Amino acid sequence: MKTVTRRLLLALLLLSLLLGLVLLLALQRAPLVPAVEDGGGARLATQARLLWAQVRPGAAPAGALRLTRLTERDLNALLDQASSAQGGRLRARLQLRPDAPTTLLSLRLAGGQAWLNLQLDWTAHPQGTEPPRLARARLGDLPLPASWVEAAALAWLRRQPAGEALQDLLPMLEDWRLTPGQLWLQWRWRPEQAREAVARFVSPTERQVAQAQRHRLRELLRAHPGGLPLEEALGALARLEIAGSADERLRALFINLALHAAGRDLGHWLPEARAQGAMPTTLLLLDGRDDMAAHLLISTLLAWQGGERSAQMLGLAKELADSRVGSGFSFNDLAADLAGTRLGQLAARDPAALLARLAAGLSQGDFFPRVSDLPEFLSPREFARRYGEVGSPAYEAQMQTIRQRVANLPLFQGFSSP
Repeated sequence: MKTVTRRLLLALLLLSLLLGLVLLLALQRAPLVPAVEDGGGARLATQARLLWAQVRPGAAPAGALRLTRLTERDLNALLDQASSAQGGRLRARLQLRPDAPTTLLSLRLAGGQAWLNLQLDWTAHPQGTEPPRLARARLGDLPLPASWVEAAALAWLRRQPAGEALQDLLPMLEDWRLTPGQLWLQWRWRPEQAREAVARFVSPTERQVAQAQRHRLRELLRAHPGGLPLEEALGALARLEIAGSADERLRALFINLALHAAGRDLGHWLPEARAQGAMPTTLLLLDGRDDMAAHLLISTLLAWQGGERSAQMLGLAKELADSRVGSGFSFNDLAADLAGTRLGQLAARDPAALLARLAAGLSQGDFFPRVSDLPEFLSPREFARRYGEVGSPAYEAQMQTIRQRVANLPLFQGFSSP
């Protein structure tokens, strides 16, 4: 009996030592993937816009063959935005080499003092004749069996909504190839498969909520052919008595409104909603303007689902682009972006409280600041004359005025500061 006990204790000791060695090799003090540099949000947002302009699947007829070039910088910009959206806890980086692409992942542990760093080295045929295969895997300084890691990753992905959506989208891909720092994709646009992929991310309850709210929004738009004030739409959709959690109802509300403000329709993605009939072309209005409503609603969704930093920088990137080729730089639009960002923060922090406040009824002044005295339609020359550049003392003074107005809005009182 004593012999058995000694052997058991020895086995436990060896196992403890082995686990300690594994942790020592796996955990590291510094991340393998660096953080997004300060001020990089505008660059990331601009790249995301340019990338979407390149892809634009809805602009092609069904069955059209498309060729898309994704640079290493494009892909890493999107990964950086995804990382920013969840606080930078998980970071990822791709290195595109024709025969040996690499994936780097860094996960910050709960205490914040240690990181799990995973490096995946792949082998790939540069002409895309077969999928890449995992050649080597390393967790910190600990080598892992590549076949085990690949099998575990595939099994995990299949259980995720993103994995199911990927299975719907993969048949659209017909060919790919790698060149230094670039990934080329040849794909055929199939709208129905794309709609099925998007629908994977929406639960049955959320689909029902979104459909009911779309029906109510359609009624409101038909009753206001000259334009529907945004505050009226927010209140009516929030008061709609339907099943679903506050989070689901609020998300469906902002998705329906943001899509309509952007000239899109939820029915394009949900066939059951499309059966209700086409949406009227009536505009959603904020301060009498449809562009202001679009700014606020899209920023709300971005701040809620994509991170405050992305929302603010995306608005700034658009205004910088407009000052060159569009309507001109507008502090009015940036005010709408900031108000929308604050709404998105509240939606993420306390959806039930925000939904209740919307349902109680709002005036425009409850959630949108005064903008009539703010400069807009500024050409690059006029912007430079007045403010020099983004970040200058004159620019920051103007932005501080806007931030203070947004902070003082009645809707945002009673919530803790972000």
